[in-house]
Amino acid sequence: MAVANTDAVLLEELCDRALASSNFPSLGFVDKAAEALLLKLNVSHVLRWRSLRRLKTQPQRILSCAWIDRELQAFFAEHPGGRAIEVGAGLSTRFHRLSYVSDWPRFSWLSVDRADVVACSQRCLPATDNHHCLAHDFCRDQWLPALGFDCATVVIIEDRRLLEDKALTLKSCRQLLEQAGHVHLLVGLSRNIEEALLNEFSGVVRVLNRMGLCDSQNSRWHSLWSQRSYQSITKHALLHLELSLLA
Repeated sequence: MAVANTDAVLLEELCDRALASSNFPSLGFVDKAAEALLLKLNVSHVLRWRSLRRLKTQPQRILSCAWIDRELQAFFAEHPGGRAIEVGAGLSTRFHRLSYVSDWPRFSWLSVDRADVVACSQRCLPATDNHHCLAHDFCRDQWLPALGFDCATVVIIEDRRLLEDKALTLKSCRQLLEQAGHVHLLVGLSRNIEEALLNEFSGVVRVLNRMGLCDSQNSRWHSLWSQRSYQSITKHALLHLELSLLA
């Protein structure tokens, strides 16, 4: 299957995930769905070479995927019939990856992204009963559609346009709270946006887990237990937050 030039950017992270296991086994990351999809698509050697170079110099991208996966596995272990909403999903294979390692996957999934991205995803990824897509560009429209929160829900936001905009990040969290009342949130934030979010939602937000990231290309990931080490070493972090208006 050939991939249009306009879809090339969407393939970068897919290539990273697909090539990580066979070329960098020390990372401990396996994505069978991405590997199968890469074989199906006509991906250029140049794109594969760039991916291998990124994996060598920027392992953070794969390690961040693995960290989010572990947080989601823990969430679904507690809420086996829960739901994940992935905002800025791109060509994400996370639903398929987690289903593959689950004995009896009962969770459902909603991938949200721009219309052109959703169209590309639907062309490339197999349709399944528990996985659905929604075409919506929150960064452009500045509002969240009605997402539905009739079960335990975790929201994953990886759209860099949103997460690098403090006002938009806070707005998205307010809208999630208004819709859900109680929701888990997995996000990657800069230190200043994290501080603003914790201050804005003081009393209704709880940090369940955090993984800090140094800015250097060859930096390593660290689970940071003290606030002092976090503030002095890292400028970005992955966060697992619990937002709740419930008493």
